[in-house]
Amino acid sequence: MLSKGVLYAGFIFGFLLPISTKYSNVAIIVFYFLSCTLIISSRKSRPLFKDKNVYLSTVLLVLPIVISIFFLGLEDSVLKMLGRRITLIISPVVVFMLPKVIVTELRKKASFGLILGSFFTSAYLIFAVLKRFFIEKGAWVIDEDLFDYYHTNANFMSGIDIHPSYYGMYVLVALFSLLLQKPIRNQFIKSGIGIVFLLSLIFLNSRILLFLLFFFILWVILKEVILKLKSNKHRLFAGVIGAFVFLGLILILKNTYIYHKFSKELVWDLSNEVGTKYNSKNQGDSRLARWKTAIDAIKQKPFFGYGAGNETETLKQKYLERGMESSASLQYNSHNQFITTLVEGGIFAFLLFIGFFISNLCLAWNKFDILFFFFLISVMTICLVESYLNRNAGISFFSFFSSIFLLSNGDSRG
Repeated sequence: MLSKGVLYAGFIFGFLLPISTKYSNVAIIVFYFLSCTLIISSRKSRPLFKDKNVYLSTVLLVLPIVISIFFLGLEDSVLKMLGRRITLIISPVVVFMLPKVIVTELRKKASFGLILGSFFTSAYLIFAVLKRFFIEKGAWVIDEDLFDYYHTNANFMSGIDIHPSYYGMYVLVALFSLLLQKPIRNQFIKSGIGIVFLLSLIFLNSRILLFLLFFFILWVILKEVILKLKSNKHRLFAGVIGAFVFLGLILILKNTYIYHKFSKELVWDLSNEVGTKYNSKNQGDSRLARWKTAIDAIKQKPFFGYGAGNETETLKQKYLERGMESSASLQYNSHNQFITTLVEGGIFAFLLFIGFFISNLCLAWNKFDILFFFFLISVMTICLVESYLNRNAGISFFSFFSSIFLLSNGDSRG
């Protein structure tokens, strides 16, 4: 009975992630409680440190905070960041003490929960934006205005209190799980859910997420072409048609705000712009300008950084020195987890961060666990443009799923 409770709690956590961060936090606490109860009452739990994979878990990412405590003492900012990242410790410890057969099943349940939660939320958001668009147009018509500034990205997410990049990661991993773990056998239902995920990612209009989507679709098409040349001509034909549809979609979006973000805004973001406009409505400081500011700060304390949780205050002072009032007033971090890690923990923390991903990628590759591999690649990639592990929405998601992927017997070659 307890083992079923653990599995259902994992399912509910996955389901609630794309719906509400607050409620998913409650679900993961319930998961921890039921798991600990099962571990204590069961003789089947495993000794924690006998599995060498525990040393590759997200526990590694908490070591820089311990170092910050050693050098800076128990500062409020350090303790606050430790509290925020505590699931990086709890998730792997709890998962690694569960019987492996339960963890393998937990992977399926939690992934399926994420698929369903992402589907229902995406369907709601698509329905809401279409309803708003038709009311604005006064007719049942669809044109390029559907993908303008007012209907994509944060405006698409109105009604759901989750940052678009974090929500997009949930949808992307749900799509990976749908196609690689194959929890749904009915091809009609599977295709319908996949289309909803695809539309949701387009409306989210995140350059990095669309790049990852393109990379994944390209891999799927190449796999189909290579594997099916010798066998099923119909599936190969469907793959080729899918490729043409995808290319056609790119051409359709060429005159929309989505294309603008991939062209003019991307050039602006990768230029050293301070207090300039990046579209007709907004102005600010480019990512490159913030990265340069952060790198200058790193040069002053390269080895152990400024301490966990001190990035925002450190960069705010540097922004003001450079006349970057917009970034200072909005209290922007560097929007790059690799740079954030260097600012907070210096070179030592950075090497741990890189080492964590490299070791896990090698493990996923050796296990032929393609889902785990794409999961890691996606998180690493989004960390290039977001300080992804600074928010609870990213921390709990990453710590939980990386732990179950790391331990489970996943072989998702597709």
